[in-house]
Amino acid sequence: MIRLRNWLWAALILIMSPGFGHAQDIFEIESGFYSTGELVVSKEMGERRRVQIRASDHLNGKLRIETGPDEAAIATYSKQARTDSRSRAFDYIDVIAVSVDLFPDYVRVDLRAPNPPPWARNVESGQVDLRLTLPVDCLIEVEAVYFDVDASGPFREFELTSSLSRLDVTSVSQRLELDTKNQRVTVADVAGDISVSTTNALLSATNIEAPDQAARFRNDGGDINLETVSGQINVKNSFGRIDVQQFDADGESSFIRGSSGPITLEIIDMPRGQLVVSNRYEDIEMSVPGDISAYFSFSVEDDSIIEALNLEFHTDLVKPNRLAFRTGEADVSISGSVRGTGNIYLRGTGRID
Repeated sequence: MIRLRNWLWAALILIMSPGFGHAQDIFEIESGFYSTGELVVSKEMGERRRVQIRASDHLNGKLRIETGPDEAAIATYSKQARTDSRSRAFDYIDVIAVSVDLFPDYVRVDLRAPNPPPWARNVESGQVDLRLTLPVDCLIEVEAVYFDVDASGPFREFELTSSLSRLDVTSVSQRLELDTKNQRVTVADVAGDISVSTTNALLSATNIEAPDQAARFRNDGGDINLETVSGQINVKNSFGRIDVQQFDADGESSFIRGSSGPITLEIIDMPRGQLVVSNRYEDIEMSVPGDISAYFSFSVEDDSIIEALNLEFHTDLVKPNRLAFRTGEADVSISGSVRGTGNIYLRGTGRID
């Protein structure tokens, strides 16, 4: 009888203890925000280099992708919940799952949650904080609408579309495709087939190489800042600035189109091809090497001006709102136009032959 009574008492204490029936301990890292400790799952990838990352639309969080020396996919993560109830936090975290699975030609990383989720949207949330380490030169495909993504290669390809979160991607050698909304995008050290877009936030790109086809950048309601670009570009923006610095325009054709935001362009070299710059209701400011050999053609609306300084040129057409002229042997073509109120300012820099 005494042994039975002691066993019942011990069972009652266990049942009443926080976390009974749950697979993992959780910690309240701030008021109303609970997290597991760090969990790890690892799979040897073999010859596989394509990696698919899929996150449930009912989850949000942070996704960090990096490269390492091992031939393995290593997922280090914590599962988290925002709620004012510790008991509900246990329940929410229990139904979140992270897995790494091997298929014949690729590796798939899944971040799963029930549909519909047990948490009240806009009040509570289930989250995952994941760091994924991969071998170098992988081909990455991400579907993670509500995850901020910070990825640092070298990767061969990186694709993430239909996002609603902040994106920061560096070191991609062959193909990059990023598309988000209302969030900042930052890319650096990328080459090849490039397409990056966002809205209502800053789009920033540095060290871009696009010799074979134009790198495409799109925004609406936010600025576009490009720095140290070689090759060809196709840029379009509305209601935001376009600022292109240190542009080596070494390609067949480049296009820059703006509306209701100023365009600033610094060309450091242009050995071939054509460049077309157009704007609406704002200025174009362009600097070129003083010894450039180009044919320039500019047009503006009435009551706007065209100004060209620090260049030796021969004019072909001079009118109140149009100007065409040649420098050197006119080896390349540069044209600019503004519709509505807006001026064009051209300045030669450096040495003039």
